Amino acid sequence: MMNNVYVKYSDESILELVVGFNKISQLYSELTEKILFFEANIKNAAAREYLMHGVKRRIEIMNQCIENIFEDFPPETEKLLGIHKTTDINIYLHAFLINTYGAIENLALFITYEKNIFNSPVLSIKQRKKVGLFKKEFQNKLPSVLHDYFSNNPKLNNWYNVYAKNYRDALAHRIPPFVPPMQFRKEEAEEFKKLDENIANFDHIKSDHKELREMVQKTWTIGSPAKYFFHSISEKSQFVILHGQILNDFITLNDMIHFVLDNINN
Repeated sequence: MMNNVYVKYSDESILELVVGFNKISQLYSELTEKILFFEANIKNAAAREYLMHGVKRRIEIMNQCIENIFEDFPPETEKLLGIHKTTDINIYLHAFLINTYGAIENLALFITYEKNIFNSPVLSIKQRKKVGLFKKEFQNKLPSVLHDYFSNNPKLNNWYNVYAKNYRDALAHRIPPFVPPMQFRKEEAEEFKKLDENIANFDHIKSDHKELREMVQKTWTIGSPAKYFFHSISEKSQFVILHGQILNDFITLNDMIHFVLDNINN
């Protein structure tokens, strides 16, 4: 909860986020329509399943997570959410992150089956470990246009390796990413620290517990909403701006899926 990061959106950035959020529903509708139309062109049954029940289902969840986050935690709000609503935001964030990564994996398996990359109707566990759009060995087996897209795209590779995979791995195996319940300016941090110390040293035998309840309640009124997330402090996890990042992630995945569908048969 205590950190040295303080994020406040400018009026310009709030406007950009609202405009970006309004575009997501259109992108989602267009992408869903494209996947549905593409289904008729799929030759392999396993490829069809990974596209229709993997990629498509995951982007549905991602779209709903974005809607939930922007509805429950508008970028312009300066009112603290409280512990329950903050927990909801973290649930949406976790679902969003894991399905972002999962959609990339499903897209890779869709390509694998549709292009028969491993010459096997059913992938073995050993073969499955070799599947990955950002693995060099796998990229070398892709049609040239897809190979160039995934191997010669520094911005996309940086997004995947530094952010998407990192935060997915933290969520699945280490410290889960989270949005803190509040952030503090210097004077607010000092007030919170003093209050926290008083709670820790509270005399439960001699003192009135009404006073303790009031102090605990007071801790949830100090500071302003934290509009970022991170995972491990000990790992020096990068602090990521919440609203802008989830919009960027959806747009990145949207562009990736469109490119694959447009070029897989070229």
